[in-house]
Amino acid sequence: MQEYVTYEAFGAAGDGKTDDMAAIVAAHAYANEHHLPVRAAADASYYIGGHDLTAVIKTDTDWNTARFLVDDTSVENKDQTLFLVPETYTAEPLSLTSLVREQKRLNRTFPGTCLVSVRDETRRNYIRKGPNQSNGAPVSDTFLVSADGEVLNDIMWDFPQVTSATCRQIEEEPLVIRGGHFTTIANQRPSAYTYYARDIWVRRSHTTLSGITHRIMGEGEHGAPYGGFLRVSGCAYVTLSDCSLTGHKIYITQGVGSRVPMGSYDISLGGAAFVTLSGITQAQDIMDNTRWGLMGSNYCKDITLENCVMSRFDAHMGVTNATVRGCRLGWQRVEAIGMGHFLVEDSEISGWNFIQLRHDYGGHWDG
Repeated sequence: MQEYVTYEAFGAAGDGKTDDMAAIVAAHAYANEHHLPVRAAADASYYIGGHDLTAVIKTDTDWNTARFLVDDTSVENKDQTLFLVPETYTAEPLSLTSLVREQKRLNRTFPGTCLVSVRDETRRNYIRKGPNQSNGAPVSDTFLVSADGEVLNDIMWDFPQVTSATCRQIEEEPLVIRGGHFTTIANQRPSAYTYYARDIWVRRSHTTLSGITHRIMGEGEHGAPYGGFLRVSGCAYVTLSDCSLTGHKIYITQGVGSRVPMGSYDISLGGAAFVTLSGITQAQDIMDNTRWGLMGSNYCKDITLENCVMSRFDAHMGVTNATVRGCRLGWQRVEAIGMGHFLVEDSEISGWNFIQLRHDYGGHWDG
């Protein structure tokens, strides 16, 4: 009986020259259909070209010590995810008329623990000032509820009216992806806010990514930024552990009224809850101010950094509850706005400020 699926069984050469992405996609499709884990050959070097392809991962995957060369010099679709870990359950409409901040219960039952997302399109917050100014976004929130309707983390805002709401059951069984040495040959696009994906995107709860390394090569005089090589959104209970990642070169572009540096990330978190970053290290000197910080986040709750060495912790459009423990943070320090608790302990933080409440978003903390 077959115990695991290999890329070679579906035609991968692993020679670092032949484009293996179609074989990788096929291998994961077969593994998903037959509920089998995937294992990469330890000594392989898989070349991933610019074709518009995504490998969907629904089973445990061991990338071992294999190498993956991601060539972004000419891509068909800059927004294409390379490896997608999708949600299992479909989001369903939820009938809600209003909510109160710190409400503890919804008066209904659910099929299991669910992620609830709500919006009020009539109001806006996170209005950004400065050279990257924006008119903000509709007031929104995402939170967990138990099967009997108990709210498991904080509701951030009062919602006198809810214009749309959904709920999606979260996965309870763990899924683990480990290993793999990834190198991206950087794009050479003009330096503008045309973010590249070309990433590993987790949308499934109770997922762990462990032991992944990512490097960038070929950064030139100009290039488009990246939205995060490891991306987590719309899910809960996700752990990134013991990964070695890269701070991207900072490129300058024209903002509103002045030239501005563009953020470019190796970790991006959005609308996620109970996310732990453990043992994450940055490949470069964390005081090298030609390199952007590893992580950026929006709309997240209950983020924990432990035993990490990187140039920053960042929360753009708010974080509710965060912990930084046993970490060393570099020149970009802690930059955040949000509410709830922000606990920093046994950590060394460099830069001009210990913690900067982001002035471009109003410089507030409510908690």
